[in-house]
Amino acid sequence: MTQHTDKVEKQRELLKIEALDKEIKAIDIRPGRIQTWYQSGRVVTDYPRDKRKKKTTEYRGLND
Repeated sequence: MTQHTDKVEKQRELLKIEALDKEIKAIDIRPGRIQTWYQSGRVVTDYPRDKRKKKTTEYRGLND
């Protein structure tokens, strides 16, 4: 029975992390780029004017 409980707790932690990854913390708009900051620490930088640059994703640690 403990094995089942451990799996359930592990899945709850994964779902909690996934939920943080969907929540937007801040949006930074500057000439030539848009940065979207998520609660999980993921930062997505988009360059809408320059088609040569690709969208980049960085992970800057978990925020408490």
